Amino acid sequence: MSCVYGGFVAAPAAITYAKNIERNAADGSRIYDQELKKQQEINDALVKQSGNENQYLLHQEMGKWMTDNVTVVRYNDKLKSYRQSTA
Repeated sequence: MSCVYGGFVAAPAAITYAKNIERNAADGSRIYDQELKKQQEINDALVKQSGNENQYLLHQEMGKWMTDNVTVVRYNDKLKSYRQSTA
């Protein structure tokens, strides 16, 4: 719940900030070009990596771990049996 609430608070503030920030077009394009180059170098380095790890398997394993350990999961049958045992 806190992340949803935080999103409702932070999103409008971020939009207001982005709309009101002063931009210098002449200097800005240089900054964007520098950042684009930096990000392209990072991506190129990632693509050139070699190894025996399977990125899809890592994604699947990490997703399962996150679901099992970080999220809130609802099991209706467990809720029903708990309600009946406390009634």
